[in-house]
Amino acid sequence: MSRLKRIKKNIFSSRNSEEGTSLIELLVAMAIFSLLMIAVSSFFISGIKAQRTNLANQELFNQTSYTLEYVSRALRMATKELDNPPACLSLFSSNYETDDTSITFKNYQGQCQKFYLDSGILKESRSWTRQNLGAAVVNNLTSSNMEFVNFKIKLQGEKQPSFSGDCSAPDGDCSQPRVTLLFEVKIKNSQQPAFKIQTTISQRNVDIYESGQ
Repeated sequence: MSRLKRIKKNIFSSRNSEEGTSLIELLVAMAIFSLLMIAVSSFFISGIKAQRTNLANQELFNQTSYTLEYVSRALRMATKELDNPPACLSLFSSNYETDDTSITFKNYQGQCQKFYLDSGILKESRSWTRQNLGAAVVNNLTSSNMEFVNFKIKLQGEKQPSFSGDCSAPDGDCSQPRVTLLFEVKIKNSQQPAFKIQTTISQRNVDIYESGQ
């Protein structure tokens, strides 16, 4: 009888051991599966974020390219202020006027045109006189998804020496009118750094002072 009892005891012990091992294996398998799912989900989410960032950057490049082309074409086609008294610019015989965040000129249609930065958006206004530019219809050149964090303008040859003939005089530098633009633009509310773009536009009409004119 004692031998039979030992056999039964060994059988039950073996069964309990097998059942316990199966439960542990199940838990280990579930843990591994959970880790794999987390890894796959993280990879998938990272891919979606990267795709969204790429699409946003592509849209930023497209809008910046359009804006740069539009502004460059308008500045290239600017004409000299020859009205007396001046209608668009404050000085006779000048080509452009600028401050820290805007540039004003007379376009090829004879209108006063102004590009300026307002609350991170590049805007345009047109009028037939300088006094009415503030009340003119304003067009946004960039969408609300873009933010201009910097817009600087440097002029050269914007005022020819009409009377003195001295190229070192305050009324001109005797060079072809050129405008250098520096843009710093980014996606609004984005942690991505701003893109810097610099370009120089030369006025289409030749306007170089020559001694003896």
